[in-house]
Amino acid sequence: MRPTKTCGKCQGRMQQGHLIDEGYGAVHVAKWQPGEPRKAWWGSIKVDKKAVREVETHRCDRCGLLEFYAP
Repeated sequence: MRPTKTCGKCQGRMQQGHLIDEGYGAVHVAKWQPGEPRKAWWGSIKVDKKAVREVETHRCDRCGLLEFYAP
């Protein structure tokens, strides 16, 4: 089990969670990709599947601050 994270703003307890990315009837965990977004010819964003990482999110129980990590 991971140690509990502490909020850098108010020192409250951080709770691990995740962002939900919804679109076209599908639900996914949000992902991160390095660099500027580049549009594909059909209007969506080009994805480099080797560089993409799932986003891990932590929320402070006291002040609501969100911290994002892409391990």
